[in-house]
Amino acid sequence: MSDKLEFQQWFNKWQKRLEMQQESREEINELMRKNNPSIIPRNHRVEGALEAAVKNSDFSVMEALLNVLSNPFAPKNKLNMPNLPTLLQYHIKHFVRFEIKREVISRIHYKIIS
Repeated sequence: MSDKLEFQQWFNKWQKRLEMQQESREEINELMRKNNPSIIPRNHRVEGALEAAVKNSDFSVMEALLNVLSNPFAPKNKLNMPNLPTLLQYHIKHFVRFEIKREVISRIHYKIIS
């Protein structure tokens, strides 16, 4: 089943469920805003802040992240997000590190058995 088809099925079920609600769409949206945070401290964001602090002694990134996390239910347009790596940048960085470590271990292992 394709992602598009799965999404469409889920979306249709969700719309039917919303129709059964007694509350108005505005009330439902407000309830969702109050119970679903706008920001979640994802690993790549926390690691970016930690890296700036440890490697560059730049605590401003961590302070900005903590400031945003202190009010996780604020509307997204009012969040002042620090400049942190994207999820793609995070995965590329860690993949490259893993590949380098694997290559080094392979070379060491080759020298040991040669």
